[in-house]
Amino acid sequence: MLKVAGSYDVVHVHGCSQKNVPVAILARLLGKPIVLTSAHQRPGRAGRRQAPRRARILGADARRLVLCVSPDLCARWTAANLPADRVRLTPNGVDTSRFRPADAGERARAPA
Repeated sequence: MLKVAGSYDVVHVHGCSQKNVPVAILARLLGKPIVLTSAHQRPGRAGRRQAPRRARILGADARRLVLCVSPDLCARWTAANLPADRVRLTPNGVDTSRFRPADAGERARAPA
């Protein structure tokens, strides 16, 4: 990150795991905004007591943007006092040329 600091404008992290804390600290020292993609962790989720603390370390109060893959995660981040204008819904993309709903025959043949 240090060697190529002039070649990027933003640091994009996935989730509030402890491995992202040093990355976020370095990003702050370099003056780079942090974008967090929240695909699994919910702030304040039972069993994830560290997530809100890590979110604060990652800069949730000053973060420019949190990208959530579901409306539920968006609601949970705004309920955790992150301003709604910093939370965006960005659903996982699906390649419709490769994936599609099963047709009636495929559903009938599928194991129960």
